[in-house]
Amino acid sequence: MNTDMKHGFCSRFAVRSARVAHRATATILSVKIRVHLWLLLFLILVCPARGGAVDQEVRWNAVRLNPQANIALDTLVRRFQRTEKIYREIQAMRSNGVPAEILFCLLYREADNDMTCSPAQGDPLTHRSRHVPRGRIPGVNPPYTFLQAAEDAYYSPNLDHLDTKRWDLVGFALWNCELFNGPGYAKRGLPSSYIWSGTNQYRRGKFVADGRFDPMAIDKQLGVAAVLKRMAERGIYAAWTDRVD
Repeated sequence: MNTDMKHGFCSRFAVRSARVAHRATATILSVKIRVHLWLLLFLILVCPARGGAVDQEVRWNAVRLNPQANIALDTLVRRFQRTEKIYREIQAMRSNGVPAEILFCLLYREADNDMTCSPAQGDPLTHRSRHVPRGRIPGVNPPYTFLQAAEDAYYSPNLDHLDTKRWDLVGFALWNCELFNGPGYAKRGLPSSYIWSGTNQYRRGKFVADGRFDPMAIDKQLGVAAVLKRMAERGIYAAWTDRVD
């Protein structure tokens, strides 16, 4: 083979190799782009923002109760057992009513389970509420019964309308509870003390008043997840809680 033929062959080979390499690179890039697009779509459609249902379930699976909360947690479990009937009654107000165990935890957080106070924000039932949500119950003259206030707080279409939410999975259930209190912690990328106080998932930071966040404040109340976890350990199970052998 003469020199010109060799150069021609090498040139054609180089061109073909370059084309093959280009196609391979383009294919790899195309696959990477598709993978990234699918991942982005998954995150948008399936995974809520931080603090959403997925994040709540991850935290639940990793949660540990603080040992110093043991006595208080057992006290709350006994309180629930004494008053369970009324929470079952509130649950039964709707076909998809909030589970009684969760109702107990919400009222504990809002009013220390005081049934002379509104479940929505802990205001007295002798007048319309003055804290957020304000002006409850509209169209009904005070004083209110506890059951009236509970139905308004949990099931009113003008409030959280909790009977339209999912309660069969832990992530959704805890996220619903956090939204009942407000999304302020999630907006800051923080675990909510309303849910996680008394566990290894919470250290500090608390809304000390409506709209007023103190990053150094420590919530002394136990969170919803802490109470539910102890309930499960004592043989009281919401629909989704893990059974403890």
